[in-house]
Amino acid sequence: MRIKTYVIFLAWLFPAVSFAQDMQPFSSKVFISVSGEDNIKDEVESYISQELISLGDIIVTDKEPDWIIEIIAIEVKTKSGPKSGVDLSIVLLKPFNNQIIVNLVSKESKEWVSSQTSDLYRISRHWIEIGAPEDLRSICNDIVADFNSHYIQPARDLWQKTIDYQKTTINKEADPNK
Repeated sequence: MRIKTYVIFLAWLFPAVSFAQDMQPFSSKVFISVSGEDNIKDEVESYISQELISLGDIIVTDKEPDWIIEIIAIEVKTKSGPKSGVDLSIVLLKPFNNQIIVNLVSKESKEWVSSQTSDLYRISRHWIEIGAPEDLRSICNDIVADFNSHYIQPARDLWQKTIDYQKTTINKEADPNK
């Protein structure tokens, strides 16, 4: 009987240990959409992409993003023509995960509900950055720093707490004397 209990305990413990060990490090997928005149649009997209990638755990992609950063970039010009500044309108969007709703409806309604809820987003934040043309890179860096500190870092912290909790729980279950 004692061996049976031990075998059952180990069979229960190994999947939990495996789960905690198999948890991937944090990463988030971000899609960047920049509208504006080609010269400023390309610069903004490049600066934002570089800065996001430099965070180390951000994947810039257009496939199933966790976040969408939409930017409208405008070069401000005087009446006589020279550039006097840049204006960036930034919107952070969080795609809506419709699977919970789709799973709650009848089979007959799943396709319709899915089609009606698949392109929904939550607007997490909207703000405007204004600066001199030579400050464009700095403005883009500030946008990513703001995004990182308000949205990505809290997600990283939560992910790490989940991993730590799993490891602590497994250690306590493996050694009941703790």
